[in-house]
Amino acid sequence: MKLKGNPNYDHDYTVENGRLINNAPDLTTGLWKMAQGRKALKKAEKINTIVEANEISRMRIDMDPDK
Repeated sequence: MKLKGNPNYDHDYTVENGRLINNAPDLTTGLWKMAQGRKALKKAEKINTIVEANEISRMRIDMDPDK
């Protein structure tokens, strides 16, 4: 197999118009993706809790006989 271009660079890089372009894939691992999913789930649960609390408070305000 013959290397094309400059052999000092890795295969994930190309040179276009004198600039080095990184063509390498993102270095995200399965663990990182799982952690991001857990963070998103936790944030969604917090938001749902706040929404439910606001709905309950509005129901209490609407049922207040002093109003």
